[in-house]
Amino acid sequence: MSEKVNDTIALFISKLSEITGYKYLKSRRSLKKTIGQIVFEVLFFSSKWNDDNNIEINADFRVSYKKYGASVSGTYGASVG
Repeated sequence: MSEKVNDTIALFISKLSEITGYKYLKSRRSLKKTIGQIVFEVLFFSSKWNDDNNIEINADFRVSYKKYGASVSGTYGASVG
């Protein structure tokens, strides 16, 4: 994956972090917010077919309850370019 693709994805996640107030975890390429015992997480991943002209970003959304470790998740996608 090119540096431009990685930089664009990082910028996208960073802007989402600023807008939503979620914490950007760069090492996991995710956003996270904890409210009491509930943890909200958005994990981002990208297509191996991304190039400098077309960038696809997918997200896995997780909600978990700390006390029980239970979670609910779903996957969503978006395309940039």
